[in-house]
Amino acid sequence: MMHVTFCKRLSLAVLLGAWFFSPSSVFAQADKGTILGTVQDGTGAAVQDAEVKAIETGTNIVHLTKTNDAGNFTFPLLDPGSYTVETGRAGFKRASRTNVKLDANSTVRVDFAMEVGNVTESISVSASAAVLQTDRADLGTMIETQTIANMPLTYNRNYQGLLGLVPGASRPFRPHSSFYNSQDSLSTYVNGQFRQASSFLIEG
Repeated sequence: MMHVTFCKRLSLAVLLGAWFFSPSSVFAQADKGTILGTVQDGTGAAVQDAEVKAIETGTNIVHLTKTNDAGNFTFPLLDPGSYTVETGRAGFKRASRTNVKLDANSTVRVDFAMEVGNVTESISVSASAAVLQTDRADLGTMIETQTIANMPLTYNRNYQGLLGLVPGASRPFRPHSSFYNSQDSLSTYVNGQFRQASSFLIEG
């Protein structure tokens, strides 16, 4: 599975997989993201029933949940943006992770190793990008808006021409004549799949 996202509320998701596509899966679209993680103590044991908050820094909207028996938590269907993730439980110092960037159609893992102490004490860490994505099977490429504005795009500056930058994608092409394709839509093959197996999402 592969997805491509263009920033500044303009998202193009190419969702491809090696499964038999049903009509519902071919046209499935996602403009939300997910934050998940695990809360453990200093010995690596799961911290159960810990309160976890995901705070969207741009709006101060707070999302609440608690860890399960395995210490896991998840916040599905979050709006793209920057978040602060906090957790706490009696007997442990509160811990927080700031600057957690969440893009559309993405999953971000935020794990915590809590230290024994007073709940009024806190530890804050600035989030860093994960080296390896292990929570999803798809591949993604992020192309920033400024990059799109500065690049000499071909095909009459059609943003779909940028699909050629994605690993595994073929060179974009026009599937029909100008008479049947007045909007100059482009197609591409990703990982050898038919172009009909691609799903495009434009958000914003």
